[in-house]
Amino acid sequence: SSGINAEYGHLYTTRSILDFTPASLHQALESSKGSSSKLSFYHGIKTEFVSEPYLSASKGFSRRYCTTQLRISAHDLAIEKGRYSNIPRDHRTCKWCNISMGTNIVEDEHHVLYDCDLYSQHRNDLINRLNNFNATRANNREPSITHIFTNTNIRGNLMSMLSPTNTDHPTSNTTEHIINCIGTFIFKMLRDAQKFYPEAPTRPTSGIRTIIFPIGSNSVSP
Repeated sequence: SSGINAEYGHLYTTRSILDFTPASLHQALESSKGSSSKLSFYHGIKTEFVSEPYLSASKGFSRRYCTTQLRISAHDLAIEKGRYSNIPRDHRTCKWCNISMGTNIVEDEHHVLYDCDLYSQHRNDLINRLNNFNATRANNREPSITHIFTNTNIRGNLMSMLSPTNTDHPTSNTTEHIINCIGTFIFKMLRDAQKFYPEAPTRPTSGIRTIIFPIGSNSVSP
């Protein structure tokens, strides 16, 4: 033991181990989410190996919880619950769109966020809240969001606004407002989805892998 310490102690210091750990976790995370069909949505929005700002900026547990649910696909949308019934991916369609419009569209995160008519009122409310916030801050000559949002351009901006590296909002107050507007939208959307699908298959409890991230300035959250 003393021989090993003498030979390798200068290499494996506490600092070097802590510095190495985030990098190794980063590689493991990228490999896992990049190769998993379940994590395809998460892979597209998790761009940096850092703690996401919505975790601290969200007001109330529900906004934070539902945003995390959507990001990591831990919800009851057809794309996820169909996994537990072995339904082919392209057959996990939106029942609302099938009933109301006779279409067979896969009900995934992108569909409910941007397209599904079941959530159109919540989507319009979100757009109005963001644009009204813009107008108020502009009138007060304060920094505002650089976009004027519509149902068309929100597609490319909604989830990126939760990312710390893709922000168009220069102040913490603006960031917090955006995050909570989006969190409210996601909460109402998943709530309505659960009402429309009252009986969702139970998720399996076996075979679930858990990754524990270090706590501290380099901690990573969904």
